Amino acid sequence: MNNMLKHPNLVKPAKKPQGIMFLDVFPVRWPSDTGPIEPKTFRRCGFGGAVIMDLKTGLFNLFGPDDVRLLCKSLRAAKRVIGYNCLNFDRFIIIGAGGRVNAVHWLDMYESILKQTRNSHSLSQLAEYNLRLKSDIALEEHWKQVRNQNAVWLLEKAVNGVIMMARIYNLVKEQGCLVMQHRITRKQSSVKISW
Repeated sequence: MNNMLKHPNLVKPAKKPQGIMFLDVFPVRWPSDTGPIEPKTFRRCGFGGAVIMDLKTGLFNLFGPDDVRLLCKSLRAAKRVIGYNCLNFDRFIIIGAGGRVNAVHWLDMYESILKQTRNSHSLSQLAEYNLRLKSDIALEEHWKQVRNQNAVWLLEKAVNGVIMMARIYNLVKEQGCLVMQHRITRKQSSVKISW
């Protein structure tokens, strides 16, 4: 039975998404519970669900475990799919669930920032430095919610994740930079970023 019929909070995706989509995926199993932290391990994590958000309209589409094909169709139709560590994590979870994403036009914000600055930050750190948003979710809490497959909690976290990505993306498009913190000195400074 189609998962959308079982879960009324899931929205059927638009037939042909246009423009830029932001993506966040959550697994069935915590990555470190399935083996070493690497892409082939992520394939074994299982697809728990995903959220995409259209940058232009601000509309969300929610996908459950049985909706991988619909998700992939939406991703392939997008002009660009933006995520945070999406090339090494989200993409491999989708592939592991049988999804076809080889024709997707990706922008991995994490990889782009790492290449341009040689410095890595979590999405929540960037949101704190640039948007003054503080994430109080401990890693242990996230692990617990994935382990229990608390779909409502995980979808809410994914919705918040794509909103943060979109806000950071727009900030860079408008200002051409991000505030980042030096790993050793902890001093914050503005760093040029281009997308």
